[in-house]
Amino acid sequence: MSRKQLIAMAKENLVHAKAGTIDQEDAVAQVPVTHYIDPAHWQREMDQIFRRMPLMLAFTAELRTAGDYKTMDVAGVPVLLTRAPDGAVRAFVNSCSHRGAVIMTEPSGNTHRFTCPYHAWTYDQSG
Repeated sequence: MSRKQLIAMAKENLVHAKAGTIDQEDAVAQVPVTHYIDPAHWQREMDQIFRRMPLMLAFTAELRTAGDYKTMDVAGVPVLLTRAPDGAVRAFVNSCSHRGAVIMTEPSGNTHRFTCPYHAWTYDQSG
């Protein structure tokens, strides 16, 4: 959207704010029921939205201290979130790069090393 369009929208919003009104459409938008139950539509949304766009996966309070972690499945991808020693939160695929085994099976906890149960490959986040 251009700067000119944004300014025009802001001016229109100010007019409505002063008048106590809102923009109204001519008709009610209707979403076909198939959008909610069609597997192909769901897969397109997963592929084009949830696997391409940044997603909010945790609250800061869930990863308070260095070593805190949280695991989950996001759009079919096993994810491991962790609070690093430098304070940053990092996200990884929760899978060993050697054989693809799930590294952390508990939903949350605190550790500085993540160890694969298959061949004990260890991923260290101590810096």
